[in-house]
Amino acid sequence: MGEREIAIEWRNLQSQEVGPFTAEWKRFRDASIAEMAREGNRVDCYIHAYRLACEAAHVGDLFIYMPPQSEDSGLRFADQALLKTYVCLKFGVSLACDLLHDASDVFNLRLHESIGHCRNSLQETTALTFPVEK
Repeated sequence: MGEREIAIEWRNLQSQEVGPFTAEWKRFRDASIAEMAREGNRVDCYIHAYRLACEAAHVGDLFIYMPPQSEDSGLRFADQALLKTYVCLKFGVSLACDLLHDASDVFNLRLHESIGHCRNSLQETTALTFPVEK
């Protein structure tokens, strides 16, 4: 038996073993976390814990994926829009910290130290300044 035949046989065996799981994997892959929580009777957990924590975290990711600023001189509409976006994100993350702090109080989660660390990181990040080249 040559390499080609071995490869074909291997692919057939793999298809036989993996085939039954393909539809289940597609359904799992395409489902949202909210749908999975609903199917598992964990909607409360999703609403009270996962959603509160993760939505705020992903808003924080937006800083990383912002397009770089143009090096041309002057302010254009795009520059002003980008500045407004950064300001909104800054206050959005701050509000998320406040919301998490309040949720921690309501649900007695004792997360004040972790939330304080997040708030301090935000303050340290926004305090960073960069030298202006002349």
